Amino acid sequence: MAYPATGFDTYYGDTPWENFDKNQRTVYVPELLEQFRLSSLFYGLVTYGINLLGQRTGRMVFTQIIDPEPNIAALDNRTIWLPQLYLDSRQLEITCLRYGDKVMLNKYDDMITYWKESGQAGLRRIISSRLAPHLVQSLDLLARNAFLNKSVVMFSGGASDFGSIQADDLFDLSVCRAVHLGADFEPDPVTNPIVGIASPSSVYTIKDSDNGEFISRLQYTDTRRMLNYEIGEYEGVRFAQHPCVTLWNCGEILQQTTISASITLGDGAPDPATTKVEGVWQVGQEGATHYISVASSAGFSAGDIVTLHVYRGADGGTIDLATGTALKVTNGVLFQDPTAMVREIHSVDTGKLLFTSPITTDNFQTNLGEGVYGYVTKGRPVHATVFLKGPRGVVSGVLQPPQTYTPPPVDDTESIYRFSWDAYLKYQQMYPRRFEVYFHAGPVRKLGQVVNL
Repeated sequence: MAYPATGFDTYYGDTPWENFDKNQRTVYVPELLEQFRLSSLFYGLVTYGINLLGQRTGRMVFTQIIDPEPNIAALDNRTIWLPQLYLDSRQLEITCLRYGDKVMLNKYDDMITYWKESGQAGLRRIISSRLAPHLVQSLDLLARNAFLNKSVVMFSGGASDFGSIQADDLFDLSVCRAVHLGADFEPDPVTNPIVGIASPSSVYTIKDSDNGEFISRLQYTDTRRMLNYEIGEYEGVRFAQHPCVTLWNCGEILQQTTISASITLGDGAPDPATTKVEGVWQVGQEGATHYISVASSAGFSAGDIVTLHVYRGADGGTIDLATGTALKVTNGVLFQDPTAMVREIHSVDTGKLLFTSPITTDNFQTNLGEGVYGYVTKGRPVHATVFLKGPRGVVSGVLQPPQTYTPPPVDDTESIYRFSWDAYLKYQQMYPRRFEVYFHAGPVRKLGQVVNL
C-alpha cells in the first residue's frame, strides 16, 4: 500500500531506525538494533515508517481509497449512460509523542572504568547491556498498549469487562477456532498461521487441562521458530509466550491502600545490613528508608504482587481508553498508567510495606491531596492473548528514531555519567480487524504455590 504525499514509505523496515543514518550517533545503532531484534516481543509484528517531513508538526497523515461496491444489475440494451461508481476515502492521523530516559553510572563503576580504558568498545558495552534493554522494554510496552486498547475485544466466560473477570474465567482454546472463523470472513482470508501472543498463564491453563495434548501436538507440528519467544503452533496459531501481556492487578480490586508519605528513590527494600532477600541478596542501600508508609497494611501479605500507581480508573487523566470503561476498574490500576510499578511484597508491618526490590522512580513524591502520594493495589491479574491475523494491525509512525546521547558529567566532582536515549514516535492501530484481543483470568505463583486470584 502506498501513502500519498506523506513520506511514510520513504524509509521502511522492521525497526524504526534500520534505514535511517542522518543525524545519528551511528556507532551505537548496531547495539540498539541487535538488542531489538533479539529481545523485542513485537519485532517483525509491527510495521514502522519514518516520515522526515513531519517533525515540525508532530503528525503523520495518510489516506486510503474506499473501493466501490460490486454491481450485478443488468443493463438495458439501449442504455448509453453507465451507472456511476462512487469512490470515497478515509484517512489516518498519527500524532507522535516523545519518549526517552537515561541510565546513570558512577565514575567508580566497573563499566565506566572499562569505557575510559577501552573507549568505543566500552561505550558499546554500556549501550548494549544497560540502555538498549531499557529501550526495548519501553517500546514493547508502547506496542502492547496499542494492541490492547481496542474498541472491540473478547472476554472469557461470562465476563464483559475487567471488573467482571472472575478467577475461573480461564483461557479457552475454542477462542482459536473463533478467531479463525472471523479471519476466514475477511476480504483477505488468512492463509498463513495466525500469531497468538499469550501470557504464561494461558499456556499453563492449556497444559493443565488437556491431559498432555498440547505437548503432543507441538511435538507433531513443531516447526522452525519464526518469532521471538515462540513456543510452537497449536490449533493453527503460532503462539509466542511473554509476561508482558499479563496486566498485574488491573482486574477486580482485592485490596487497596494509599501511600501516606513521600517515597525517595531507593526506598522500600529491607535493610541490607540485617535482612537478605530470598536468603541471599542484600538489596538496596543502608541509608535508604527500608519500607514505604501506607494508610493500612491490612489485607496484604508476603508474596503478594502489587502495583504502586498514581492514576486510578476513575481519574485516569489523559490516559485514553478506546473502550471507555471496559478495560478499567473504578479506582483500579490502568494498564497504560506510566507511573505504575509492579513489586512483590517481602514482608508487612503495621502501616508499612517492604518489597523485594526498591522503588526506582520518583513518581510517588508529590502530595496528591490530603497526604496521599499514590496507591498500592492488589487486584486480580488480567491476562491478554493477542491474535494477529494480518500485517499492519498496529503501526508505528516515527518522526525521530531512537537516538543515544552521552552528556558530560555536570556535578561538582564530575562523578555521575549519563547515558540517555529519546525517540519521537507513536504506536497506533491501523487495521483493527487484522487482530483480536482476548482477556481472561489465569493462575500465578505465590511463594512457590500456584494460586488463582
